[in-house]
Amino acid sequence: LIRFSNDWFYDGRLEMYPPAHISGIGRRLHFVPNATYAETAGQRYNPVEALEVVKLIELHVRECPDKSLGVVTMNISQMELIDQHLQFFQPEAVRAFCADESKFFLRNLETVQGDEMDRIILSLTYGKNPDGRFNASVLGPLTKSGGERRLNVAITRSRSGMTVVSSLKAADLEASGAQSRGFQCLKALLTDLETTEQT
Repeated sequence: LIRFSNDWFYDGRLEMYPPAHISGIGRRLHFVPNATYAETAGQRYNPVEALEVVKLIELHVRECPDKSLGVVTMNISQMELIDQHLQFFQPEAVRAFCADESKFFLRNLETVQGDEMDRIILSLTYGKNPDGRFNASVLGPLTKSGGERRLNVAITRSRSGMTVVSSLKAADLEASGAQSRGFQCLKALLTDLETTEQT
C-alpha cells in the first residue's frame, strides 16, 4: 500500500518489512468509462463516477461490514453529491453504517488529514468534459503548490486496501502540457495502478 508513496515522495527511504501474512485487498483501480466531469453553475462533479462510488460503498457494507471505510473525493461538490445519494437513496443498512463515525467517513481532499480507515475508496472525480476532452485546469488544488502532498495524504489513509475510482486513464493526461508536481504525481499514480492491474 505504501510502495508508490515511498518511491514518489520518500525516495525509497521508508523501510518496509514484509507482513507475517498477506491481508487486505491491496490497491485496485476501478475504471469508470463513459463518465464526464461537469462544471456548470458552480457544480464541479462527476455524476456517473459518484454513483459508482456509492455502489462500491453498498458492496462494502454487504460483504465486509466489520471493516471500516473512508471515502475521499477530490473536491467538495463530488463529496456532497455522494452524500446525497447515501442519505436519500440507500437501504437502511447502508445509511446506518455510514452514520457510524467509527466505521465510516466521507471527506474531500483538503479535509482528510489524519483520518485513517481499514479501507479507502478514492474518487479521482475529474474526467473528460462532455466533448470528450480533458483539460488539466479542472484539477484545482492538485495543480497548485503542495498539490502532490494532498494526493499523498489521500492515498495513504488505508490500513488494508484502497480502491481508486477513476474516469481517466494515464493516456488521457498525456496531451496536457501541465507541469505541476501534483499533476505529474496523479499521472504516475494512474500509470502505476494500470500497470499493476495488468500483472
